[in-house]
Amino acid sequence: MTAQGGDLLAWLDNAIGERERMAQESVEQATVNLAGAEASSVSVWRVIERPATGTFVATCDQWDRVAEVVPTYGGAHAEHIAANDPASVLRRCAADRKLIAEVRRTAANAKYHPSSEPYAAWAEAMQRALELVAEGYGWTGQTPPIEGDRVT
Repeated sequence: MTAQGGDLLAWLDNAIGERERMAQESVEQATVNLAGAEASSVSVWRVIERPATGTFVATCDQWDRVAEVVPTYGGAHAEHIAANDPASVLRRCAADRKLIAEVRRTAANAKYHPSSEPYAAWAEAMQRALELVAEGYGWTGQTPPIEGDRVT
């Protein structure tokens, strides 16, 4: 399965890996800010409002110690940032990797059963689904970025 000028599966794997890396770095920074915190506890963020300091996104560790993650200066931004915390990003990446595995399996079946219409139709549908998932990671249908470019 290739995009124009490159392998869409490889591009998507790289893009997902970049998102996972960024989410993990956020978790690692939070564990530094809350010494001894468990990674699973600080990967979930929530909105906290304090009269003196305003609205911000924070994480809490297993002992309910709070560390500010992002000052937001407004509730709408805070809700959005908290909804896209490292835990939710990592769940989305894991789900997308499962979808990619299904695409690979379907493509392999189509390869070994080329005359079977159901496999061919499924492979085509899975290719399109993969392109749609890739759009969520920034793929535009054009040639994927050159190896080493940051995927945004």
